[in-house]
Amino acid sequence: MAIDNKILLVLSEPLEICREPFSGPAARLGLREKELLAKLRGLKRIGIVRRIGAVISHRAAGFCRNALVAWKIDKSRAEDVGKIFALLPEVSHCYQRKKSPEWPYSIYTMIHAKTEKEKARLIKKMAREAGTNSYVVLDTLMELKKTKQDIEGIWA
Repeated sequence: MAIDNKILLVLSEPLEICREPFSGPAARLGLREKELLAKLRGLKRIGIVRRIGAVISHRAAGFCRNALVAWKIDKSRAEDVGKIFALLPEVSHCYQRKKSPEWPYSIYTMIHAKTEKEKARLIKKMAREAGTNSYVVLDTLMELKKTKQDIEGIWA
């Protein structure tokens, strides 16, 4: 297995919270920490790695009012509206998908709030900014599966 693949595999596991979080993975790979970081910068430069970031457990942080909101947005405005939504800190995921005759929604956002009132305010704000009142709120009832591959921000 090429070293780049080994790096991605080792770093797909959580890092230790310590002063030098990359030293352990570097040692497991037979590299010095500086070498590992240089290789990571190279992978970022060529677009294989977009970023390395922390993953927050929304529920543990108090964001227990989560919903997938499907938005009916005209195709000509989809990219602009998607960019507006994607910049909101309360939105963890923002996707454009194909519409169907039975389901006219094309933009999907996963939003996170601490209270129902906060969630409702956020959705109204998003509707105003998107210039639409055509959306469906699908509240999260229970998290059934979440794996490291599903989490935005580790290796997307």
